[in-house]
Amino acid sequence: ALGTIISGQAEIPTLAALIGALISIMIKEGLYQYTVRVGRRIRSQVLVANAWHHRSDAISSVAVVIGVGGALVNPDWKLLDAFAALVVCVFIVKVGIDIIIPAFRSAADEAPDQGRLDEIRRVAKGVDGVRDAHDIKARSYADRLYVELHVVVDPEITVSQGHSIAKEVRRRVRDVISDVLDLIVHVDPDEGEEARPTIQN
Repeated sequence: ALGTIISGQAEIPTLAALIGALISIMIKEGLYQYTVRVGRRIRSQVLVANAWHHRSDAISSVAVVIGVGGALVNPDWKLLDAFAALVVCVFIVKVGIDIIIPAFRSAADEAPDQGRLDEIRRVAKGVDGVRDAHDIKARSYADRLYVELHVVVDPEITVSQGHSIAKEVRRRVRDVISDVLDLIVHVDPDEGEEARPTIQN
């Protein structure tokens, strides 16, 4: 594209190129909408990335429509196609960066943001028998969360009751927060506010 712009030697595209670009926009945008919905529903970064591949193709075709259409309307604008190609290149680089950075973060076991940790704590505290939840640790891997937390319970209950509460916390958190794949729950007796450890996320 740069070579064409510098040399000024561009050919006028045919009507077939315009028709092909219009058809491509409709098909690729439809594929994007379908794929991204499925990817978000099953929380698959790979599928969402593939959806953006379809979207980049659709936007590339928009640039083709502008470039080819302009050249067909006025032959003096035949360089529009080359300029449109440069716009597409910039967009592809941006989409690539937007896709690869989250993927690397996921592969590197990046911790979720504070809002996710607060949500996990809220759900755990909503279980009957849980007086507090603290020391929540979480890491992400392949679009799933691995969580470890402590719950505070009545010190007078039996070991069996404490175990049942822990099982219910695990079930509730995984039901409410669908991307939690595994959850380890530690049961601590309530020894008063002063004895509790500082909440760490």
